[in-house]
This record gives sequence, structure tokens and C-alpha cells, in this order.
Amino acid sequence: MNKELYNIVLIGSPNVGKSSIFNHLIKKNEAIVKDEDGTTVDFRSKKVGDTVIWDTPGSYDIIDIPFEFDYIVYIVENFVTQNDKKRYLYLQSKYKEKLIVVVNKI
Repeated sequence: MNKELYNIVLIGSPNVGKSSIFNHLIKKNEAIVKDEDGTTVDFRSKKVGDTVIWDTPGSYDIIDIPFEFDYIVYIVENFVTQNDKKRYLYLQSKYKEKLIVVVNKI
């Protein structure tokens, strides 16, 4: 791939650590991090080098990403639920080599 910018999208259920990982990747505390559902309500992005990192609202359902992306990072906690497994199977079938799974809060 020879592109100018790569888009990486962080997705997962509420409170799995998407915004914390976003802050870590951009090396700033830009996203608000709280231990309550609904803290992140909009898509947020930050350019880091040749990559744009996207933080997304938490959802227990599959959310549509309204733009093209190169990788989708599916973040789950260390106790994987049946819903997490269903979403993983859906994401794997739809995005294949674009999907990266991260287990957080170990």
C-alpha cells in the first residue's frame, strides 16, 4: 500500500478502554476517560505521522464506520462475552485482513 494517510478505527463496547488507548497512541490526554457509558459520543480523530487514529463511541451493537479505513481495531476486555464473540465473527467475515483484535484490561 502506498498511501498518504492510513486510517485506523478503534471500536468496541462501552468502557473497554478505546479512549484510553486513543490517548496513549496520540501521546496526549485529548479524549475524556470516565468509568461510565456514553462518555464518548462522537467520532474523534488525531493525525500521528502518516496515520489518523479514530476513537469511536462504545456500542454493544455493530456500528457502521461512515468513512474508508485501513484497519479496524476491535477492543475487548479480558472476559469475552457471547456478544463479543458474535461481533468478532461478523467483523472477521466482513473485514478479514483489516481486523486487529486487542484484549485490554488484563
